Amino acid sequence: MLRVLIIGAGFMGQTHASIYNSMDEVELVSIVDKDKEKGEKFAKEYNCLYSEDLLDNFNSETIDFVDICLPTFLHEEYIIKASEHVRYIICEKPITLSINSLENIFQVLEKNNTKLYLGQVLRFWEEYVNAKNIYETGRLGKLRYIEADRLSEPPSWSSWYKKASKSGGGLFDLHLHDIDFLVYLFGKPVTVYANGIKDENDAWNFVNTSMTFNGNVIASIHGIISMSENYPFTMKLCMVGDDASYEYEMKAGKNLENRESAVRRASVYSKNGIEEIVTYGVDAYKSELKHFVECINENRDSEIVSLKSIKNTMQVMEAIKESLEMGRIVTLGAGI
Repeated sequence: MLRVLIIGAGFMGQTHASIYNSMDEVELVSIVDKDKEKGEKFAKEYNCLYSEDLLDNFNSETIDFVDICLPTFLHEEYIIKASEHVRYIICEKPITLSINSLENIFQVLEKNNTKLYLGQVLRFWEEYVNAKNIYETGRLGKLRYIEADRLSEPPSWSSWYKKASKSGGGLFDLHLHDIDFLVYLFGKPVTVYANGIKDENDAWNFVNTSMTFNGNVIASIHGIISMSENYPFTMKLCMVGDDASYEYEMKAGKNLENRESAVRRASVYSKNGIEEIVTYGVDAYKSELKHFVECINENRDSEIVSLKSIKNTMQVMEAIKESLEMGRIVTLGAGI
């Protein structure tokens, strides 16, 4: 039985807690949150201990791994703190907001012999897993073009999201999902160009990115985290090849809170007709945590979310940010 401590009693912390409580091999021991009212309510709902201070738990409880579900600007601090006490850490995306911060995290993890598992959930999302399999089996033929969209109302659960210095704005909180999936699938692009609109909080919340990958594969990625009120959370992926095209679209409730009732459709279009791709309603967050728990039990790194791929994604994100700020094409180095 693995014993987990969650840091952060917000929406994602609750999502992870409900999954752990459904797993026979994991015991949720404690929740850490500086908001006492929120933390105590969480502890009562998920039948665990509550503490305001992270270190109190390591002094009184045996903890096998820590799950960090905090605001982005706190990730580096708490990854470093936790790595002094446990060998395994799960952390929500984005891991951090700069390559310098990421390299500091990696250095500390290596020094403390701690393994990190990052919650890049699209790598576990059923329709994106299917897209990867369809592409890699050659069913699309020569790939030519990719379009990826992610559209959302502004998050309403906390004001820190509005500040680019704390969340990275729509660029890191939303747009990163699709950038990460494409970098995971194809490696780093050869070139990046991005334009967008920055708001009064210095956040890029309207972003249009064009990437060219090896083989002259073109990708157009759109991320908007300032859609008008009542616009459904929307994600879309379209991959166009010489032999066939794959398309997935989902429309859910506000900020993904109604995933179960979302309208989801995935299809392959070819000369043979239209094939609806069967899906089974797999919860990506559950698949992700199940994989990470298996990795922890076997004391191994994740082959799905490797540290190298995390670094590649961060390098691409910095290139996109540079392109947004400077208004020019940015050329990257070798891919994965």
